[in-house]
Amino acid sequence: MRRTATVACIGLTVAVALVSCKKDEPPPTPPEPPKPSASAPVPAPDPAAAAVKAAKATLEQVDAAITAGDLDKAETLLKGLEDQKSTLPKEIQDEIDSHRRILDTAKQAKAIEAAGKAAEADLKKVLDAIKAGKLDEAETLLKALEAKKSTLPKPVQEQIAAARTSLDAARKAKAAQAADEEATGLLAKILAYITQGKLDLADTALKGLEAKKASFPQAIQDQIDGARKSLDAARAAKKVTDIKKDIKVPDANSIKLPAIPK
Repeated sequence: MRRTATVACIGLTVAVALVSCKKDEPPPTPPEPPKPSASAPVPAPDPAAAAVKAAKATLEQVDAAITAGDLDKAETLLKGLEDQKSTLPKEIQDEIDSHRRILDTAKQAKAIEAAGKAAEADLKKVLDAIKAGKLDEAETLLKALEAKKSTLPKPVQEQIAAARTSLDAARKAKAAQAADEEATGLLAKILAYITQGKLDLADTALKGLEAKKASFPQAIQDQIDGARKSLDAARAAKKVTDIKKDIKVPDANSIKLPAIPK
């Protein structure tokens, strides 16, 4: 029993000593990370990927320029991409083509808008010329607008059509006014012919007016009818005068009365 206890005591003493020794030992040094081999190659950047990235960035700039209305800048950027389009992937080529269509549409819309504004300015000149009675000038301006009418915005096309209607109405009114003035002058001449006894001349001129009587205002139609009545009355009076001239009244001294029987 004493031997067993002694052995146990010795074992405990050794264990305590070992633990104490381990506490006094410094901690182990961690292993260093493996150093890359000096001969290992550094991966080079992918030029194709870089080109795609740059192309996408440029396309974003094109979008921004179109949105801002700076179409010249968009054209410059897109033209640069188109020059290198064949070196880019199919996906990027399709995006470039799509942006070309968008830019061309924007350019066309801007051109139409600019042409519309210019046309509206010319239309104002047309209307001003019509109001001033300068119908030939208005006609020249309007024909130029009508020649490019199909390229202009719909509202401007409608304004051109309305201007044509106004100009044609003004021309018709001016022609009618001129015809009325001419008829009025001719009626005065007819009445003068009647007064002067030039009834044949009056009749010829009056027949010319009567042939187009329906085209005149009612007031002039009434004057034409009045001139016809005056002419007819003058002719009737002339006939009476002519008849009187044809009647020979014998001289009282030349009349020999029969002798009165006694």
